[in-house]
Amino acid sequence: MTPEEKRRKEDERAAAVRARAKERQKRRADALPPFLVANGWVLKLLSSADYFAFQNDVRTIKDAFANYNKKDEQGNFRSDVLNLRGFIRYPLVAKRLIRHIVKYNEGVFDKMIADKESVTDIETCSYIIDAELRYHPDHAKQVIDTFNPEEVNPRVYDKALKYATRLYPNIEKTK
Repeated sequence: MTPEEKRRKEDERAAAVRARAKERQKRRADALPPFLVANGWVLKLLSSADYFAFQNDVRTIKDAFANYNKKDEQGNFRSDVLNLRGFIRYPLVAKRLIRHIVKYNEGVFDKMIADKESVTDIETCSYIIDAELRYHPDHAKQVIDTFNPEEVNPRVYDKALKYATRLYPNIEKTK
């Protein structure tokens, strides 16, 4: 086997591995987080009403974020508003599922930063920011520049301020 054939064969294997990893990543993005899957089975064993409410929360959150994250023909985000207040029975489900959605869809945070009025619910806004800071702490300065302390959960704003002051020591002087 010549070195060129060997290199070509290795490149084909690497391409196959990358394709499998990309497919696995897509399946993870479309699935529920493992915590919610286990919780759903526990609720199903306990009460059918609780399980129905759990499934309704998951469906509501997924549909709301799918509509929020849609783009038009030019590739721009549509002007849908995200508001989950009053529709969610289990806030822990919302927190975990929003974290999962933000992890796999970068456009959610970017759209919220571009138009902070697009998320009218303070809790949902705080969940999105918290999830983004979990995976991208360098985006803390964008949060500090965009939002005032009273527009988000104080704990989340303090977390963003802490990350921002670590990365940009002069940020407190300007705020």
